[in-house]
This record gives sequence, structure tokens and C-alpha cells, in this order.
Amino acid sequence: MPLAGVVRLVVVRGVVVLVLAALAAPALAQSPQLQGEFGAVSIRSRPANAEVRIDGERWVTPESEAPLVVQLAPGRHTIEIRARDFGPYSTIVEVRRGETIPLNVSLPPAPAAPPAAAAPGSPGSPSSPIVEVARIDDGFAIAPDFRITEVNHETTQFAGFYGGAVLAGQLLIGAGAYWQTNSSTDMWYTGPVVEWRVFADRPVGITAHGLFGYGEADFTQAIAFGGRRHGGHFFAREGFFVGEPEVQVIARLTSYMRLHAGVGYRFTSATQDLSGVSGSISLQFGR
Repeated sequence: MPLAGVVRLVVVRGVVVLVLAALAAPALAQSPQLQGEFGAVSIRSRPANAEVRIDGERWVTPESEAPLVVQLAPGRHTIEIRARDFGPYSTIVEVRRGETIPLNVSLPPAPAAPPAAAAPGSPGSPSSPIVEVARIDDGFAIAPDFRITEVNHETTQFAGFYGGAVLAGQLLIGAGAYWQTNSSTDMWYTGPVVEWRVFADRPVGITAHGLFGYGEADFTQAIAFGGRRHGGHFFAREGFFVGEPEVQVIARLTSYMRLHAGVGYRFTSATQDLSGVSGSISLQFGR
């Protein structure tokens, strides 16, 4: 046979052999019996629909629960398994003739994606400082106040009010004034007021409240000569210093309205008996 014909025959046979080898490869991969020159890997993955690649070539996993069995030439092979919403898996196996390597892989859940970087100039970006707005509890408060107390050993009532500036929602600094409503003593007093709130942000709280100032009282006194009283009386007015600390219980009705009920004691510098225990109730509006 001429040389050209031999070359042509070899080429033709080479093509035939290559075509036959290509057609036989899937059969070898799916064959349950190992060929003498091959080994195999048996891959079972979770999730079952994971993508399997061996040496970069994609293999279709079976729809059933059966593992994917692939026959491979002896040597090292890279196996990669991926699935959406799961972390990837990659390993290198050493395949030997006539042996099957089992590979059971359960992919871990994918880690949460990091937050997207802020655009330059936007809030939170390196070029824009983060500004925190603090809660502001400063403001003003005012309260009409009604008091029941004792003056000259008689129960009497006072009506008045107090109010002032509130700092940080806890400290009130202001002033108050009160007038006697049902006695001939006709007493009044006024002065600065200080109030310190405890548990001010809760439905029920406690307040330390106090007034320190000046007052006056009008009264009548019998005329006496030689240690003996006569029928006449004279009118007198006396000024005095006053201090009235008390403890109050607060019931928060709304964010801007609170009911105060308290008990305290009124100290005075008067010669008359104007000191005494007092109870109060007030409705405070504002901060």
C-alpha cells in the first residue's frame, strides 16, 4: 500500500478511535462496574440539586437520592460543589484503579452579605461625619396646686401654683405662690421652687419638692392691760420666712401631663403658729 494511503488510513482510524472514545466516555462514567484501568468517586451532596464540577467539567446530578458515580483515570482530581444560597466546597481526591472513593458533602449556608459601602458624601461615609441627635428633655412646666394644712391649730386650705424651667427632664427650677382661701388670717407666701424627679420616664415616679421664701399673715389680737384682756381687738400684720419641703408621688397621664400628690411640712419664722403639716395635689403641664 502506498505511503499516502497508510497515512490516510491512520488518520481515518485515529478519527474513528477518537469518536468511539468520545461516545464511550459517558458510558464509562455511568457504568456501575469499574473498568480495570479506572477508579471512581461516589458523590452525595446536600442540597441534592448542587452543581458538581470535576476538573472544571460540570456533571449533572441524578434526580433521585442515588449518589453521582463518576469513573475517573487514576491520579489527582479536583472536585467542586456549589449551590445557590450555600457556601462552596472544593477538595482534591487521589483516585486509584479499581477503588471507589465515597464523598458525602453538606454545604453550609452562605454567610450574610456585608452592608453596601456608603456613597461618598452620604451619611455614614468616611467623608461625612456621623451626627447623633440626643434626646432633648429640657423645657418648661407649670402646675396649679391645692393644699390642705393647719394654721393656728385650724385646718385650712391654700390655692396657688408653681412652675419653672425643666433641665434634662429631672430638675425643675422656678417659683411658686400660695394664698389662704378660708380663714381670717389671710395668709400668703411665695418664693423659689426646686423639684428633683426620680423615675421621671416611668408611669409612676417620685419627686422631692420644696419652696423657700417669704410670706405675710394678717390677724387680730385682743387688747390687754395689766395682764387682763378687754373687749377691744387690734389688727396686726406679720411677715415671716417660710420653707416647705415635701415628697410627691407622680402619676404620668400623658407625655406632657402628670398628676402630683404629696405630703410635707411648712416651717415659718412667725410668732403666730403658722407652721404645720401640709398635703398637696397638683396637675403639672409641660416637661
